[in-house]
Amino acid sequence: VIERDAAERGMTAEQIRNVYLRQSSMRAFASAEDVANTILFLTSDEGGVISGQSIGLDGHTETLANWLD
Repeated sequence: VIERDAAERGMTAEQIRNVYLRQSSMRAFASAEDVANTILFLTSDEGGVISGQSIGLDGHTETLANWLD
């Protein structure tokens, strides 16, 4: 996604990455390991009482404004 957006906008991937990171209060992207660990927790006995919830793995994205357009 980052590389495609960079190519479409004539920007570097690093510039686009920084734009996306600024839209996240945690200034981080969720990794494949983050997703896997969340799934493991939710399917474990410890996560057994969680039901019908939306679990966000987005670095606490506070804005989805696309100010690049």
